[in-house]
Amino acid sequence: SDAYTEIFDSASGQTFQQIDDTVLALANASRNSRNVINKFFDESGLSSPFKMVGKGKNTKLKLSRPLSLEEGELVKRAFMDLKDSAMRSGNKNKAKTMSGYEKTIKNMILEKKSLVKILKSLQLNFKNL
Repeated sequence: SDAYTEIFDSASGQTFQQIDDTVLALANASRNSRNVINKFFDESGLSSPFKMVGKGKNTKLKLSRPLSLEEGELVKRAFMDLKDSAMRSGNKNKAKTMSGYEKTIKNMILEKKSLVKILKSLQLNFKNL
Protein backbone atom coordinates (compact mmCIF):
# COMPACT_ATOMS: atom_id res chain seq x y z
CA SER A 1 0.00 0.00 0.00
CA ASP A 2 1.02 3.63 -0.37
CA ALA A 3 1.27 4.09 3.40
CA TYR A 4 3.75 1.22 3.70
CA THR A 5 5.75 2.48 0.73
CA GLU A 6 5.93 5.94 2.26
CA ILE A 7 7.16 4.58 5.59
CA PHE A 8 9.70 2.26 3.96
CA ASP A 9 10.95 5.04 1.69
CA SER A 10 11.39 7.42 4.60
CA ALA A 11 13.34 4.72 6.49
CA SER A 12 15.53 3.92 3.49
CA GLY A 13 19.20 3.74 4.37
CA GLN A 14 18.51 3.48 8.10
CA THR A 15 19.51 0.46 10.11
CA PHE A 16 17.61 -0.95 13.06
CA GLN A 17 19.79 -2.96 15.44
CA GLN A 18 16.77 -4.21 17.38
CA ILE A 19 15.22 -5.66 14.22
CA ASP A 20 18.57 -7.28 13.36
CA ASP A 21 18.83 -8.77 16.84
CA THR A 22 15.23 -10.02 16.79
CA VAL A 23 15.53 -11.65 13.36
CA LEU A 24 18.82 -13.28 14.30
CA ALA A 25 17.31 -14.59 17.55
CA LEU A 26 14.35 -16.05 15.63
CA ALA A 27 16.70 -17.69 13.12
CA ASN A 28 18.80 -19.13 15.93
CA ALA A 29 15.68 -20.44 17.68
CA SER A 30 15.28 -23.14 15.03
CA ARG A 31 16.67 -24.14 11.66
CA ASN A 32 13.10 -24.17 10.36
CA SER A 33 12.71 -20.48 11.22
CA ARG A 34 15.88 -19.66 9.32
CA ASN A 35 14.67 -21.67 6.32
CA VAL A 36 11.30 -19.87 6.39
CA ILE A 37 13.04 -16.49 6.34
CA ASN A 38 15.49 -17.55 3.61
CA LYS A 39 12.68 -18.91 1.42
CA PHE A 40 10.58 -15.76 1.80
CA PHE A 41 13.58 -13.55 0.97
CA ASP A 42 14.39 -15.70 -2.07
CA GLU A 43 10.80 -15.50 -3.30
CA SER A 44 10.98 -11.72 -2.89
CA GLY A 45 14.14 -11.55 -5.00
CA LEU A 46 16.47 -10.86 -2.06
CA SER A 47 19.58 -12.72 -1.02
CA SER A 48 19.72 -14.59 2.27
CA PRO A 49 20.20 -12.28 5.24
CA PHE A 50 22.30 -14.94 7.00
CA LYS A 51 25.83 -16.25 6.84
CA MET A 52 27.78 -18.78 8.86
CA VAL A 53 30.94 -17.48 10.49
CA GLY A 54 33.70 -19.54 12.08
CA LYS A 55 34.61 -23.21 11.84
CA GLY A 56 33.62 -26.39 13.62
CA LYS A 57 32.17 -25.88 17.08
CA ASN A 58 32.83 -22.15 16.80
CA THR A 59 30.49 -21.73 13.82
CA LYS A 60 27.85 -19.08 14.44
CA LEU A 61 24.95 -17.72 12.47
CA LYS A 62 25.26 -14.01 11.73
CA LEU A 63 23.41 -11.53 9.58
CA SER A 64 25.09 -10.90 6.24
CA ARG A 65 23.97 -7.25 6.35
CA PRO A 66 21.91 -4.87 8.48
CA LEU A 67 18.22 -5.33 7.72
CA SER A 68 15.94 -2.57 6.55
CA LEU A 69 12.54 -1.88 8.02
CA GLU A 70 11.02 -3.38 4.87
CA GLU A 71 13.05 -6.58 5.27
CA GLY A 72 11.84 -6.80 8.86
CA GLU A 73 8.31 -6.59 7.49
CA LEU A 74 9.11 -9.47 5.11
CA VAL A 75 10.17 -11.62 8.07
CA LYS A 76 6.88 -10.80 9.81
CA ARG A 77 4.92 -11.73 6.68
CA ALA A 78 6.82 -15.00 6.35
CA PHE A 79 5.76 -16.10 9.83
CA MET A 80 2.25 -14.76 9.33
CA ASP A 81 1.85 -16.82 6.15
CA LEU A 82 3.20 -19.92 7.87
CA LYS A 83 0.89 -19.36 10.85
CA ASP A 84 -2.12 -19.01 8.54
CA SER A 85 -1.15 -22.13 6.60
CA ALA A 86 -0.77 -24.13 9.82
CA MET A 87 -4.19 -22.93 11.01
CA ARG A 88 -5.81 -23.99 7.73
CA SER A 89 -4.21 -27.43 7.95
CA GLY A 90 -5.28 -27.87 11.58
CA ASN A 91 -1.77 -27.84 13.02
CA LYS A 92 -2.53 -25.69 16.08
CA ASN A 93 0.83 -26.21 17.79
CA LYS A 94 2.76 -25.00 14.75
CA ALA A 95 0.32 -22.12 14.29
CA LYS A 96 0.86 -21.09 17.91
CA THR A 97 4.65 -21.20 17.53
CA MET A 98 4.60 -19.21 14.28
CA SER A 99 2.17 -16.74 15.83
CA GLY A 100 4.65 -16.15 18.65
CA TYR A 101 7.46 -15.54 16.16
CA GLU A 102 5.23 -13.24 14.12
CA LYS A 103 4.26 -11.21 17.20
CA THR A 104 7.88 -10.89 18.29
CA ILE A 105 8.99 -9.27 15.04
CA LYS A 106 5.68 -7.44 14.54
CA ASN A 107 6.00 -5.59 17.85
CA MET A 108 9.53 -4.52 16.98
CA ILE A 109 8.49 -3.32 13.52
CA LEU A 110 5.47 -1.41 14.81
CA GLU A 111 7.72 0.37 17.27
CA LYS A 112 10.15 1.33 14.50
CA LYS A 113 7.37 2.37 12.10
CA SER A 114 5.98 4.67 14.76
CA LEU A 115 9.42 6.17 15.27
CA VAL A 116 9.87 6.69 11.52
CA LYS A 117 6.46 8.40 11.30
CA ILE A 118 7.34 10.71 14.20
CA LEU A 119 10.71 11.58 12.68
CA LYS A 120 9.12 12.24 9.29
CA SER A 121 6.53 14.49 10.92
CA LEU A 122 9.27 16.39 12.74
CA GLN A 123 11.21 16.80 9.50
CA LEU A 124 8.12 18.20 7.76
CA ASN A 125 7.43 20.57 10.65
CA PHE A 126 11.05 21.73 10.64
CA LYS A 127 10.91 22.41 6.90
CA ASN A 128 7.78 24.50 7.38
CA LEU A 129 9.43 26.76 9.98
